[in-house]
Amino acid sequence: MAIEALREYLRGLPSGPVPEPGRVRALLDDCWNKLSMTDRGGMVASKLPRIESLTWHFPELRFSIERHGSFVLGSKSANIQHWTIDVVAGEASFHERSRLLVLREKRLELEPLAEEVSGLILNGARDHRLSWADDNSVRLLMGKILPKRGLASQTIVGRRKRLRELVKRRLAEANWSSPKTNAFVRNS
Repeated sequence: MAIEALREYLRGLPSGPVPEPGRVRALLDDCWNKLSMTDRGGMVASKLPRIESLTWHFPELRFSIERHGSFVLGSKSANIQHWTIDVVAGEASFHERSRLLVLREKRLELEPLAEEVSGLILNGARDHRLSWADDNSVRLLMGKILPKRGLASQTIVGRRKRLRELVKRRLAEANWSSPKTNAFVRNS
């Protein structure tokens, strides 16, 4: 039985980092689908070559594996699954944590930008970040005010929303309203 082969190999090892991780990975691969698990966490034997930090402390074999699903979908972090295999009981379990892969963008202070954009509108200024209509209503061209420039979607959406609210608040003090998103008109 495959778990027996893994158990027998590990029995001869001292506690600590596994000296031949490739050998243990191969043995683990042979018995992975036979281990008792309440949750597999999307982990399959074909992903075992990516495991890290393989350690042995009787009766437990431990390792970590970085899961990239959230990163591929735009997150700046990856989930790390920390696995424990009890080779005596034939059971496997894991817990999950996040690891930051790309530094997060520093919070952008939007007050000065909101002040600038509001001032342009209140002065009727022509600017490449504004689109004026014949009725003197104005639309914020958010793509020009806050370009995406490789930022995560959630980051840019949040920044644009915060800026829009700051501009709306300033213009409301000067009797302007916002009939629709990014659009402003002076009230009569």
